[in-house]
Order: sequence, then C-alpha cells, then structure tokens
Amino acid sequence: MLLVLFGMSYFNTQHHKLILCFLILGIFITVLFFPLKGADAKVADGSVIYQDLTDGIVALCIYHVKNGQTIVRIFSGTELKTHPSIHMEGYISGVVLLSTSSIEASVAGRPLRKVPIQTDGSLDLTKYGKFESDVLKVAFRNAEHSDFDFDRMSHFAGKYAWFPTVPGDPVSTQNRFSIILKDSRQSLEIPVFHTETIQLTLVFSEPDNIQYKMDFRYSGNDPEQFEIRDFETRVRAIAEGVRAVESILGQELVTSVNLLEYDGIYNALTCDGRNEIWFYTDIFWKESPEELRTIAEHETLHIFVDQGRLTKNTDLRELFADLRGMDDLSMDRFALITTGVFPSGARRTDSKTPDHILFAFINEMNFFKGKKGGHSRDSLEEFCVSFLHTLMYPDNLDHNLKSPVILPGGDLHILSTNNQMSLLADYLMVIEKLMNAAGANPAGKIMEAFLRDRLEKTRPLNNGVASK
Repeated sequence: MLLVLFGMSYFNTQHHKLILCFLILGIFITVLFFPLKGADAKVADGSVIYQDLTDGIVALCIYHVKNGQTIVRIFSGTELKTHPSIHMEGYISGVVLLSTSSIEASVAGRPLRKVPIQTDGSLDLTKYGKFESDVLKVAFRNAEHSDFDFDRMSHFAGKYAWFPTVPGDPVSTQNRFSIILKDSRQSLEIPVFHTETIQLTLVFSEPDNIQYKMDFRYSGNDPEQFEIRDFETRVRAIAEGVRAVESILGQELVTSVNLLEYDGIYNALTCDGRNEIWFYTDIFWKESPEELRTIAEHETLHIFVDQGRLTKNTDLRELFADLRGMDDLSMDRFALITTGVFPSGARRTDSKTPDHILFAFINEMNFFKGKKGGHSRDSLEEFCVSFLHTLMYPDNLDHNLKSPVILPGGDLHILSTNNQMSLLADYLMVIEKLMNAAGANPAGKIMEAFLRDRLEKTRPLNNGVASK
C-alpha cells in the first residue's frame, strides 16, 4: 500500500499514471495466478486448488488381483508424497479416488468417472459392488484424516473410479502404466508397476493342413499351469470353436482370447464393441474340452450378432416379442420394440407352456446332447446367438424334433406331432426373418447365403412331420 501511495505522488503525469496502472495490474495478475509457495487457492465452486496435489487426496484405492483374490490397497495423500511410484503384487483391476477438491484423474490413459452417492451413503461400483465408508475407517484408524466424517461420503468433493467393463480384466496389459492427477495449475504422474499380461500366439493346423493363428492372453500369478499338457488340448478346443464359426460366416471375428485368474466367476463372455472372448480360469479348467469348444462357438456368435446389429432390427424385435407371448399393448413389449431390452425383472419370468417351447428347444443343453447352457429366452441377443448356433449343425434338427425337451424348470416335455409342426413352422419363420435382416446389411451377403442354404435343408422336414 505504501508503494502505491508513493507511486501516486511520484507519477504525477498522465504518462506516468498509465505506467503505474500497468504496474498494479501486473502485481494483481502475479498474485492471482502465481501465488507464493505454500499458498492454496479457492475457485468459484468453493473447492481448493492445493499447492501440492497430494494435499487434496484423501484416498487412492488400488484394486489388485493376486492368486485370484481381489485386494484393496489404500494410499493416503501423505503416502503418495513418499511413494514416487506404486508397486503392486498381482495385476491391477480398478481404481477409486477420493479427494477434498475437484480434480481430473486418469488411469492408463482412461479418465476416471465421477461416482454418485447411493441412498445408503455408499458408492456404487456396478459390477464391482459397493465402496463403503468402513473401508476408509479401517485404513485410516488412528491415522491422518481422523477428523473426517467417513460416514458421509458427501464430505468429499471428488469421488472418482475406473474399472474395466469385464470384471477382473486388468486396467493395462503392460507391466507399467501411469495414474495422472491434474487441476487447473499442475499435474502429478504416478508410475504404477504390476504383473503384466502374458501373451501367447498359438499356431494350429486344420485337417487340410491350413494353419491359423490365435492370440491368448493370461492375467494372473500362475503361468506355470500352462505347462500342464491338458492346457494345449483346452486352448485348441477353444480355437476350433472360434474357427468353426468364422469359417461358416466367412469373416474373422475374434482377435484374442483372454484367460482371467479371477475367483468368484464361473463364466465366459464377450463385450459389445470388442472382438475378444474372456474365459475365467475356473470354467477353463473345470469344463471338458468339448464343452469349451461349444462355449467358444456361442461366444463367437455373440460377436457376430453384435457386429451385424441384429438386435437393432425391428422385425426381429417384434418376432421375439411374439414368441415371448407379449400382449400388443404391454409395457414389456413396448420396451423391447423401442429399446431392444426388457424392463428390469421381465426376463426372469419363465413360462413352461408349449407356446414357448422354441426357446428351450434351441438352448445348447437341448440341441447339443450332453452339453450345457443356453438361455435364449432371456434376451433377443441370446435368442439370435443360440438360434444361429443350431443352424451350424442342421443334422441335429430332425433327431431333436423327435426327442423330449428339457424345460426351464427341469421338466421333460414330450413333443406331440402338433408340437413338432408348430415348432418347425416357428423355426422356418425365424430363418426367414434372419435372412431379411441379413439382406438389409451390406456386409450380410455371406450370412444371407448361409441362411438360404439352411432354409432349403430344413423345409423338407415339414413333409416328414406332417406324414405322421
């Protein structure tokens, strides 16, 4: 202030006053944008921009998988000051970040998303369950932040998380990636090291000596299991299942198969928009190679249905609603036709009436004797996948029409002649609807030809059923 008063008395000309104005403006800008070391700043929303980013970090929660088990390691802001890098055993499958100020954060180049608070006060991590305050209470017992009310997640201005779409998938296949924290003035890069994904490129030979490659990727801590001789038999069965679908449909669908050492899930699955299949190691080792091939075919067909956008086809949606026996004016039907999916709960209603026998008939557990699985009634996508799967093996159709069908509740249903005729008529109708959907897709010419071939092979069965 004395400097300003002195300046006003000294700079008594217009020219000097103009210089003084610029001087004062420069001091103002310097204080505003370049505060003294150690000073924090407040922004318009009331949150604080810290001189050191870690001062605003309450908890960086690292979800890592070791020997199939998920372990949560929590780093406080103070720990991050003394940990220039993070080293974890096993592989990292997700991150939760809590802060007292709003910041930007990313893990392996993917931005963390804001997580809303649920009515019970927890954070909903969707497929990864809930993040509850008790986790923080245990981590920070008698430690820093003891003055925080951990029962109120709203205490934290920043609540962020990032997890893969596929449960248990690693955030990065490399052994090193970065977590980056940023605000309007600075950024902090935290190098992270974990167990990298093992990648195998296996070469297989078909009976006609044609060779093909397939990439397998393993995330886990037990690569020695690959030395078991049975391992090659199992991956070969999966590769044959993938190849069988690709050969019939005339296109490459699967770029890699992922094996996840992640306990608690007994399944294989695909993900919309991705050309990969994920097998959890429990199902990989416990099912027979023959079952693994059937599963691989089913999952590869999921990728095909996704790429062909079959579930977007209005005619197929209407057909599926009809087969499910939905009333013309029902809300379930409206939701299915407009969005392609059921409202919550509708898919879990199982009917055992003969009107719905097609769903049970095309499930893998019925159409492929000795096999498991199939839930074609759950959704249009599952219906298309299981139906296309049956078309890969047309020779099974005649025999299966004469065999009992296992219904959802486990009861056996003997197909009468009328049942067989109705079932075959529905089967042919679905083929025609799929042909129309394929014809509307510029890339569906091979599929259309495949369906036409199956239609011609199926039609003669009408005569055999009708003559009984």
